[in-house]
Order: sequence, then C-alpha cells, then structure tokens
Amino acid sequence: MCFHSSQTKKAVQLEHRFDATMEYPELYEPYFHFNGWETKSLYIITQDDPYLIKPAYWGLMPSYMDISERSTQLKSWNTLNARSEAIFDSPLFREPALNNRCLILVDGFFEPHEFQGKKYPYYIRYKNKEAFAFAGIYNHMEDDIYTASILTTIANPYFEHIHNKKNKQGQYRMPLILDKKDEMEWINPDLREGDIQELTTTFTGEEFEDYAVSNDLFKRSVNSDRPSIIEPFHYPEMNTLF
Repeated sequence: MCFHSSQTKKAVQLEHRFDATMEYPELYEPYFHFNGWETKSLYIITQDDPYLIKPAYWGLMPSYMDISERSTQLKSWNTLNARSEAIFDSPLFREPALNNRCLILVDGFFEPHEFQGKKYPYYIRYKNKEAFAFAGIYNHMEDDIYTASILTTIANPYFEHIHNKKNKQGQYRMPLILDKKDEMEWINPDLREGDIQELTTTFTGEEFEDYAVSNDLFKRSVNSDRPSIIEPFHYPEMNTLF
C-alpha cells in the first residue's frame, strides 16, 4: 500500500507538467517525505476544475465530517488508499469514484521491502525523474477543504518484487499510476462506471528506478522530510547499493 510519497518539484514545474495553475502558490511547499498520517498537503487536480492544482488532506473523509475529525477517522478506517477493484462496492468510495475523481501529483513514493526478515524502505520514481499522477478520488468538504485517497491495484511483477509482502487479503499491491495519455481521461466528468472500471486496469508505460533509502523513513522521532531521504543508502547486510 502507498502511505509515503515525495513531491520535490517547484510549483512552476508542476504547472508546466500538468498544464494547470497552482491555486495557492504562496502556500505551496515541496516535500521529500510525506507520511500519510501527517497534515502536509497532497496536491491534486479535480475533475470539476482540471486547470487548477489544489491542496488536499491525504485520506478521504465523508463530506459531512469536520476536518478536525481526520485523525480519529484514519485510525478507525484508513482511507489513505482505496482498492480500485472495490471502489463501487464501498458506500464511502462509490460516489467519489463516479463524480469526484482526481489526479494526485507526486514525483516519487516509498514502499517497504523485506530482506531476511527485516524491512527496508525503497524509493521509486520515474527514470526521467518527471512528476506523475496517481489515480485518486476526493471529497469537497466545508470551508473549501479537500480530502483524497490514492487508488491501488494488484501489483505487476516489478512492484511485487519491491513491496514483497502480501497484505491481509493475500495480495501484492501497488498504487495506480496513470499513463500520461490517460490523465485527462481519468478526470473526464462524462465517464460512466464501465469506463472508469476500464481505466483502473491501465498503468503507466514509463520506466521506473528504485533503490533502498535510509530507515529514518520509519522513525517518528527523526525528521525524514529532508533531501537525503531520497538518496541511495547502503545496507551492508544487503551487499549492494541501490
């Protein structure tokens, strides 16, 4: 599952890449590590405003709730991710899947990799280091606040090798990364349920690179939102530098 991401690009770079304008450029802050339980902002493009980049809290919440309840909501029902194959079966996810789809803009993310019984964080990004978009769903709440979830899907062999531990359902998972040609179609408001389901079976054709990074990523007492957190880290027991 995808609970850790990075967005190191400047606002102007995101605007150029996605042909959209940053809604609050004065508030935008790139980050090297965002743990989904924190209160930093994801940056999203919604289907009702496809030329504007907006901040959002990570973790979809019912639109009738107050954002002050976010921590409690996430503890009782972790919505940082939503399983793409089940979004139309969920009372919380169905309506956003039909009418509130979004692009979630990142330039990398972190996944745990198990080696000889220990867990090591890996960083994954495009080889060309370009920003890309997760398929997402969102809710628009009071006070013009947005909350959003990243869609996940069954892992392909590449991601199965990285995040190499099955979840409780016995599956390997990966975030649903949209190919550039499918990004605007994902937020097309005219899509029907069948069209949306078909898009959830697609995936980017870009090449990735991945490598181990410092396990500071997992330490709450350490500031992991720093440039070095996305640099390769050598673990002697793994006998390699990723």
